[in-house]
Amino acid sequence: MVKVTKGQAVLQRGSVTDREGRIPVNPLSDDPAPFLLAAQLAGVTADRALVIEDAESGVSAGAAGGFALVIGVDRVDAREALLAAGADVVVDDLDEVSVGGGS
Repeated sequence: MVKVTKGQAVLQRGSVTDREGRIPVNPLSDDPAPFLLAAQLAGVTADRALVIEDAESGVSAGAAGGFALVIGVDRVDAREALLAAGADVVVDDLDEVSVGGGS
C-alpha cells in the first residue's frame, strides 16, 4: 500500500503537481489521463487505486480510467448525478471514508 505522503513526494519529483501538491486538471474534462498519470507515478495500477472526487467530470474520469473504486463526495446535493457519472459510492463527507490494509 502506498502512503499518501510517499505518493505526494513521487508526484512532486515528477513535476506534475503545482505548489500545493495538486495535479493540474481541466475541471470540465472527464479525461482519465491525469488520474492514470498520478497512479503510474505512485507506482500502482488503476485497478489497485481509488479516485475521490466531488465533480461529476472527475467521477466520470475515474470510472473511465478503470480505477478499483471511485468515491463521489456530495458537496452540493448531487448524489444521484455522481452515481450516474460512475461513482461506486457517494459520501457526504470524507470522514465517512476509512481505508484499511489488505492484499
